[in-house]
Amino acid sequence: MTWTTTRDLDVFEAATREFVRGRPVQHTLLLSIASSLRALGPDAYGTDAPWFGWWGRDEEASVGGAFVWTPPRAVVLSPLPAVAAAEPVDALARQRLDIPGVTGCEPTAEAVATAWQRRHGGPVYRAERHRLHRLGELTPAAPAPPGAARPATPADRELLRGWFAAFAADVGGPPPRDTRALDDRIADGRCTLWVAGGRPVAMAGVTRPLFSTVQVAPVYTPPELRGRGYAGAVTAAASRAARSSGATELLLFTDLANPTGNALYRRLGYRPVEDHLRMEFRRAGRPDQAGGGNRGEWGWREHWAGWGWSGHCAAVPRPARRPDARLTGSLRAAAKRLWAGGARQVVGARAVRLAPCPRFGPRSLISPEWLPPGCGMQSGLVRVEAVTVGRRGAGPAVRAGPRTAGRRGCLHGGGGCA
Repeated sequence: MTWTTTRDLDVFEAATREFVRGRPVQHTLLLSIASSLRALGPDAYGTDAPWFGWWGRDEEASVGGAFVWTPPRAVVLSPLPAVAAAEPVDALARQRLDIPGVTGCEPTAEAVATAWQRRHGGPVYRAERHRLHRLGELTPAAPAPPGAARPATPADRELLRGWFAAFAADVGGPPPRDTRALDDRIADGRCTLWVAGGRPVAMAGVTRPLFSTVQVAPVYTPPELRGRGYAGAVTAAASRAARSSGATELLLFTDLANPTGNALYRRLGYRPVEDHLRMEFRRAGRPDQAGGGNRGEWGWREHWAGWGWSGHCAAVPRPARRPDARLTGSLRAAAKRLWAGGARQVVGARAVRLAPCPRFGPRSLISPEWLPPGCGMQSGLVRVEAVTVGRRGAGPAVRAGPRTAGRRGCLHGGGGCA
């Protein structure tokens, strides 16, 4: 049993075809990334050519696991048997490849992160936790918000170009490299707009159909238009259109730190399949700098802020620049993500209680509807100077990463999968 790596997409697809296609729901990220690379070229996600790998049982000539890595993003893993979890780290190390992290179902991501930490040392960051859903019976909101759905056209290109960039910024992902993925979506009719008052107010995209399976991503509403039901309406419209085109499996990922989004998609008929983690790595001896995203704005050595819940504390970042309305949403999303990810204490922190925000008030920062059930709320905001977050129970120690906006798209980064 061994891992084989290659940079040749044809070789990878030939070796893993039966394995990946046998479980298209669980392998949706592998399928959509490979499809985008084939349609848009090997530089679809970055200037470095992608890497592919598969784990084979030699005596059976069969494949039991696979990965795709499109630098600079995290390595995307299929579910792996426990005996195979440590081996992709060794296989990539033999190629002298320094991977920034991994994305996969929760047991696999944690097992590979533990193996990486054992080999290389250094901290492991639990960056994001998501849940894969599949659509059961579609149940659009009633009554629907004002407006109607329509497919995006080339005339919407510049608007959508800005929305795709804004979405990437919201989720802390790299901006789109060019408009190839967007143009491909528009040409294929895979981007739906919700139009109200004569103008588009929200969008939902879907990936290219693969084995009658599509993934809904990204979903975006401009900040000033949120809270009006447009995201739910456009998601329902895109889901209905995909089913009408022959898709039998409709999937989407939700950020578990965003209870509002999770509740919305449940109401639409999306049901949980499995949880996924994105883990970020830093080698021992390197400066502690949070990986990915807005490195110029979010500094690892900046002070971090956190809320206390019945004696527990989750560390979340405070931006290095001026406080504004985006700060409030970022702090809220970060606190929810850390709680959903299992953070229950700050190790070695020196916390100082601060007064509620004088500009936005306490309810703008601490709102009861998203506090974890059964948790009492301590008064005020606290500021901590240590950011190592411990989790009681099994699994590697993790540090809170800088990503703070709720993700509503593809785990691979910014909803860029075509």
